[in-house]
Amino acid sequence: MEGRRVAASTHHCILGKKRGLNNGKSVQLADPPSQPSRPCQCGSQRLWKDGIRETKEGPVQRWLCRDCGLRFSGSLLDNASIKSHVSGQGLENLESVEGLSEIVSVRNVTTEKSLQKLPLTVSEDVGSHDVSIIEKGINSYRLHSRERQSMRHQEHGAKNLVGVETLQEAKRGATTLSTAETKGKIVEYSWFMKQEGYKPACIKSYTSSIEKLVHKGADLMNPQQVRRVIAGVDTWCDGTKKCMAEAYNVFTRMEHLTWEKPRFKPRSKLPFIPTMQELDQLITGCGRIMRAYLRGLKETGADPGELFMLQWKDVDFKRKKVSINFPVKNHNPRILKVSAEWLTMLQKLPRKTARIWTAQYDSHYNNFNQRRRRLSAEYGNPRLKQVCFRTFRHWKGTMEYHITKDILHVKEMLGHKTVKSTEIYIHLEAQLFESLESEYEVRRARSVKGMMALAAVGFEKFDEIEGVHLYKKPRAAEF
Repeated sequence: MEGRRVAASTHHCILGKKRGLNNGKSVQLADPPSQPSRPCQCGSQRLWKDGIRETKEGPVQRWLCRDCGLRFSGSLLDNASIKSHVSGQGLENLESVEGLSEIVSVRNVTTEKSLQKLPLTVSEDVGSHDVSIIEKGINSYRLHSRERQSMRHQEHGAKNLVGVETLQEAKRGATTLSTAETKGKIVEYSWFMKQEGYKPACIKSYTSSIEKLVHKGADLMNPQQVRRVIAGVDTWCDGTKKCMAEAYNVFTRMEHLTWEKPRFKPRSKLPFIPTMQELDQLITGCGRIMRAYLRGLKETGADPGELFMLQWKDVDFKRKKVSINFPVKNHNPRILKVSAEWLTMLQKLPRKTARIWTAQYDSHYNNFNQRRRRLSAEYGNPRLKQVCFRTFRHWKGTMEYHITKDILHVKEMLGHKTVKSTEIYIHLEAQLFESLESEYEVRRARSVKGMMALAAVGFEKFDEIEGVHLYKKPRAAEF
């Protein structure tokens, strides 16, 4: 770097307006040149002045190429860089470096190899110049700059960046398809699923799974390698791995590939069942649109996607019934009874489209997630964070079986195809209310008279499901 600064300063001291030597000291440049002696390395003459850099040899003009963005200082000597300490008389008519030895006595001259043979030309910043000139650091080489290996003057020691990147991708296990081909395959995959009759939600989920496989380094055209990638990700549970295998199974059918789908058995776990008070806290803490949606989930027990697709024509305000005409997950369509309070909440909502809830499902859930975190901190109840849209369905199935003890009724209400899907609520009801009935006396009331009679003897209401009021009272201690 010192040789570069001296070379630039020597060139300016020779061509500057004020030429002279001062008792063997470095020659000072009075005024910077109006134009560099040579264009930018890209051949462009479109240059901007980028300030003056003060050095111990004098001021040096900085330049910025308007075409390639290269930032360099002063101008370069075409043939050599010279480090010198000279003494003698003034240089009045010196026009070339070759005349230097004829006019002055050279005390110590060191000639270096031409800068044209170096990997990088003299410059202060060879980055992408994605920031303003004020923000750029002086004499800084950016690690992410691709221009560092693309100089026109580099002749020896050049690195093949394409080969390096290919080797790095091979080490990462990247797909043999190019990036453009991979994106094209994913688009083709989505279109194939649409032609096969898959629902939009399933297409979105499977496409996201394929993109995750590619991100993990899976070769989509190599089924055996995909098997190893799916099995090798330790952060994925068996349920996630099964979804990945199902998504790639559709891809193999599209590409007519032969593979043996791995067997992943997800672990069965019981859903979280909150109390009625916790659900009411979430409902009352949301806005009117979200409040109506959550109240509908609580009363109908419908799948979140089924209620989200509900239309105004599906609501019978006179008979107080709702028709589920857009079932998901192979559920049965059905008609459910709802309360007058929920219908009143629906009537206050704006009717902009045929659907009741017009927002995107993702933004709809994100809104609920933000409210849920805020209410959890406000009430100091971390259990609220475990409540999701589907939790309302699980709560409804458990409470409905607790009241009716009729598993077929719960099956029809939830829209299950088989009773096997509904049997889980038998277990949940037994576990949740076993301790309750051992500690409390539980009674039911359907009329106002029955409610008054229970309240008169010390019973307290703790739940209400479709007009059935549940009361409890602590059991008397046994001695």
